[in-house]
Amino acid sequence: MPVRRAKSIDRLYEEIRDYDLVLSTEAALTLALDRRLDHTRVGRLAATPRSHASGELIPEDRRNLFFHLLEHTNLSWKQSSYLLEQVLHSWEETGDPESISEESQFSNHPTKVVVDEVSSTDSSYRDLHEFTLPDSLDVVVIGKQFLTELDKGILPAEYDTISPFSEEMIPLPEFEVFPSATAIVDTLIENIAPDEAEEFAVVVDRSSPYSTLIESAFDAHDIPYYGGPGFIDEQSVRTFLRLLRFGFSRSGLRVADIRPIATVLGFEIEATHDEKRVQTFDHTAVNEFQKFVESLPEGTFETAVSTVEDRLGRGLPKIRAEFQHLDLLKAQVTQTAINNLQYYLQSFEVPTEEGGEGVLLVSATAAAYVDRPVVFYIGLGQGWQHTIPKKPWVSRPNKAAENIEKFQLLIQNGIEQHFLVQDTRAGEEVTPCLYFQEFADEPFESFSDRPHTVRARPKSEDSTGFEYQPLEEDIERKSIDSISQSKLNTFVNCPRDYLFTQLVDGPQYSYFQKGNLFHEFAEFYVNHPSLAENNLCEIRSHILEEMRLFIDEYRLPLMETEIEHGTQIIIDYLNENPPTQVEYPGYIKRFNDNQFATKYDVEITSTITEQWFENASLGVHGIVDLLAEPQCLLDYKSGKSKTLSSILKNARVDEISDTPNFQVALYLANHRQHFPDEELSFSFLFFLGTLDDAVRGTVSIDDILVDVPYYPVSFSEFVSKDEAYSSLVSGVSETNDRRKTLEKLGYGDFQQFFSSRQFPDVDSKDDLLETSFAAEFIAFSQARAGEYKYVEKGCNSALKKLSDIKSQTLFKPDLDAFESFLQTQLSSLEEYRESRFPVCDPNPDRLNNPDMILTNE
Repeated sequence: MPVRRAKSIDRLYEEIRDYDLVLSTEAALTLALDRRLDHTRVGRLAATPRSHASGELIPEDRRNLFFHLLEHTNLSWKQSSYLLEQVLHSWEETGDPESISEESQFSNHPTKVVVDEVSSTDSSYRDLHEFTLPDSLDVVVIGKQFLTELDKGILPAEYDTISPFSEEMIPLPEFEVFPSATAIVDTLIENIAPDEAEEFAVVVDRSSPYSTLIESAFDAHDIPYYGGPGFIDEQSVRTFLRLLRFGFSRSGLRVADIRPIATVLGFEIEATHDEKRVQTFDHTAVNEFQKFVESLPEGTFETAVSTVEDRLGRGLPKIRAEFQHLDLLKAQVTQTAINNLQYYLQSFEVPTEEGGEGVLLVSATAAAYVDRPVVFYIGLGQGWQHTIPKKPWVSRPNKAAENIEKFQLLIQNGIEQHFLVQDTRAGEEVTPCLYFQEFADEPFESFSDRPHTVRARPKSEDSTGFEYQPLEEDIERKSIDSISQSKLNTFVNCPRDYLFTQLVDGPQYSYFQKGNLFHEFAEFYVNHPSLAENNLCEIRSHILEEMRLFIDEYRLPLMETEIEHGTQIIIDYLNENPPTQVEYPGYIKRFNDNQFATKYDVEITSTITEQWFENASLGVHGIVDLLAEPQCLLDYKSGKSKTLSSILKNARVDEISDTPNFQVALYLANHRQHFPDEELSFSFLFFLGTLDDAVRGTVSIDDILVDVPYYPVSFSEFVSKDEAYSSLVSGVSETNDRRKTLEKLGYGDFQQFFSSRQFPDVDSKDDLLETSFAAEFIAFSQARAGEYKYVEKGCNSALKKLSDIKSQTLFKPDLDAFESFLQTQLSSLEEYRESRFPVCDPNPDRLNNPDMILTNE
C-alpha cells in the first residue's frame, strides 16, 4: 500500500529556514517550525494566514462574534449560531463576506444582519480580509492547495511554494490487529512511561469508545496528557446540564435515566429499580433526588451552580467562568435558557486550560501534523473520514482531494508510526477508513486483508487492577446441584450470558411484575375464593397501582383492561376446573409471600399452589404454579399465546431452537419420577391471550389453554394402543375416508399391524408417505378392507394424523433424551466454571446482558 512520502518537519524546516515568513493552514506545523528555530529573529517564522494577520497565536474569535450578535441583534441563540457559521464559512471559501447573499436560501434579512455585523466587527476574519503582505517580504507557502480564498488574499505579488510531499513512494507500516479495544489501550500503557510521555502522541477518533478508554487508562496510571476532552465532555458539565434538564422533564423519566447522575451526587439507588417510573416510585433516595432537582429551576443559574457545588462538596470553577462569560449567572433558570445553553455548548468549542505536557491526544480529523517522535494511530475506522459540508460555495471534489492529501500527511508523522486496529468491535466488523482505498492496489474490506501482525493483549506482572482479597487456600468451591428452567434456557442460548446473570443485578421489568401479580392473585383465589371475589374491584385497583410504577400514563387504560380481563379468565378457569387440595410427593411450599394474603391478613395454606421442587438426581429445581391434579401441572402465562407446536419446537434437544425453552420438558421429567408409568400433561393458561376477543365480546378458554400430553411409552408403542386408534376415528364424520377405512379394518387388525412394526423416524409427512412402512400399511389395509380408492386415501390420512400426534406429544424417549441433554449441560457448566464461559452462537434477541457480550471472540 504505497503512498507519497511526506516531508518531515525537520526537512521542511531546512527548506524554509531562510525565508522571512512561512505560511501554512496547519497551525500545528507552524508551531513545530517555530520550535526548530536555531537563530534569533523578531516575530514568528511560520504562521497561518489568520494568525499572522491578527497577531494572535491561535485565533479563536467565533465565540466573541457570537456574543456580539446576541448583544447587538434581535436574533435568537440558534439563529445567531447557525448564520454565523454559514457566513464565516462562505467568507473563508469565497474571500468575500457578501457572497453568501448570492445564494437564494441566504438572501434574507437575518443573513444580511449577520454579514453587516461580522464585517464591521474586529476579528481575525476581518483582519485577514483587509491585510496584504508587502512585496518586499520573502514569503513561502507550504501546501498552497490547502489555502482558502480568504487565505490567498494575504499573499504578496510574488512568493514561493513548497509541496509537503516528496516524489518518492513508500509503503505504510503494517497494521497491528488486536482482539479488543482494551488490548489496544493496554498496549499503550505498556509502551508509554509517565516520565517519557512527551515523546508520544495518540491520534484517535474522538467520537469512538477508544477516546474515553485511553483517557481513563492514562489517569489510572498517572500518565500525563493533554488535548483530551473538551468543556462539554467534562463530567461536571454533563452532570450539571442533565440536572437542569431533569428539573423540567420529570414525568417520563425512569430510574435508569437518573441513576448515573444520582450516583455522582451521592444518591444511591439499586439497579433493580431501573425500569420504574420516577414520578410514581416511592423510594427514599429517589424522593431526595427529585426534591434536589426541583429546587434548581427555582432561582438563577448562580443559585443552581451553588446548590450543585454544595451537594458535590467541591467547586465548579469552569462552569462558573463560562456562565460569567455568557452573562448567565444572574439569569433565571428556564427551559428556553437551558435549550440555548445546550445549543451553544454543542456549537462552540469552549477553550479549556491545559498544561501542555504529556502525551499529545489528537483528533483524527483536526490536524495533519503531529510533532512527536512516536505516534500511535488508533482505530483507523470510518470515523477518520472528514465530513464535507454540503454548501453551494464548496467544491466537493476539490475538498475530497484535499482531505485525502491531509490524511496521507497525518499517517506519516513521527519517526515511528504504529497502526493499532481491530477487525471487529463489539461483534461488528470494522470498516477501514475509505481513504486507504485510494492507496491500495485492490479493494479490501478488513485490516487483516492487508499486511498485518496479530497482537495479543500484553501481560504485565505489575499491572494495577481492582483491589481484591485473596481467597483462603482451603476454601472449597461448591458445585451446582441444580438449575432452573429459566437459567437452563439462558445457558443453552449463551453460557457467558448465564454467567453475567449470576454476577450482575438486572432491573425488575414490567412484564415480570405483571406476571408476578397475576400469579399471586391466582394463588390467593385458590386459597380464598370468596374473599377474592368479594374484594375483586379493590384487588384490581391494587394491581393497577403496582403497575403504575412501570407504565406510562397513556398506557394505564390498556393495563386496566388487561387486569380486569386477566383476573376474570383466571377466576373462570378455576371455577370450571376446581383443583383438589392434596399433598403431592416431592413438592413443598417454600415461599409464603403473597401480597394479597398480607393485605387481607390471611394465610396461604394450599398444598397445590406455587409448589417448590428440587430434584437432586436430575439436577433441577422450580416452582409449579398449580398442581391441578396428580397427572396435570398448570402454568399461568401473561404473555402472548403460543401454539403446541411452537412450545414443543422450543423444547427440542436434537435441534436447538433460536428461542430455547425447556420448561415443559424439565417439569415433566421431574414429575414423572413421582408418577412413573402414568400419562401426564403440562398445561399453559395464556390468560391474556383472548383480550382482543373479549373486547369483541367472544371469549373461549379453550383458545388459550394449551395442553402438552406425555405418554410413558415410545411412539411406536403408543400407535398400537386403543387410544391411538380412537383418536384417528373420532371427531370426523362417518363418511370420512380415514374413519371408513379404519372402522372397516377394525382395532384388532390395526393393533396387529402397528404392534409388529417400528414406526419410521421421520419428521416430514411427505417423507413418511414415501416410506416402505406406508406402502405396507396401504397394502395391509386393502387386503382386509378392499382395494378401494378411499382406502389408500384413508391410510394416508391416518399416517398424517399420527405424524401430527407425534410432533405434538411428548413420549418417554423424548424425556429420556432431555435428561441426557440436561446432564451434558450441567457437566459443561461445571467445566466452564473451571475455565471460561464461552459466548457460542447466541440469539442476540434473547440475551439478558447484550452490552456485556462480545459475540465475536
